[in-house]
Amino acid sequence: MIDPVFSQSFQGTYRGQSVTVKSPLNGDDAWLHGLEFATNSSLGFIDNSLEDFGFSFNFTLMDSEMDIPGREDKVQISRQADKLYNFALYYDNGDFAARVAVNHKGKYIEDHGSNSTLDTYYGDYTSVDATASYYINDNAMIYLELNNLTDEPLQYFTGSEQRPNQIEYYGLRGQIGFKYDFF
Repeated sequence: MIDPVFSQSFQGTYRGQSVTVKSPLNGDDAWLHGLEFATNSSLGFIDNSLEDFGFSFNFTLMDSEMDIPGREDKVQISRQADKLYNFALYYDNGDFAARVAVNHKGKYIEDHGSNSTLDTYYGDYTSVDATASYYINDNAMIYLELNNLTDEPLQYFTGSEQRPNQIEYYGLRGQIGFKYDFF
């Protein structure tokens, strides 16, 4: 059992205006349990010609619960998603490397309200990213990174996804670069 610090939102007034107040508070007690599975393997076990190809995968399940003073229900610990996973396929022969990855984080409570309909959430988020690099020689490398290939939005909502607070689209992001090691 731990006594977590969490953020709670409530409606208040300031200079006669209605405002949303966010305040850090101490919870009474909490627990967190989880299970993680991870693997990283070359495909060389299938055939020697596949030695430069591989995959990595991890999957995490978590469950949390905490008491908040003044609330009858049990709630999840802030910023603690129940489900996370990452999956990547890669090729790496020492000179050229490429990787495509899918990363997922389930929804989680960002701030606790005075009841469950006022809890604010960060929604499910799944991104697809790709990277590639090539060593020109022992000291010089060029690389390319592309993020959010599927233009996944970031979503924040209150109580349920039918009550969105904000939805942010960042589009595809990327960078290309050159790296040189002098020593």
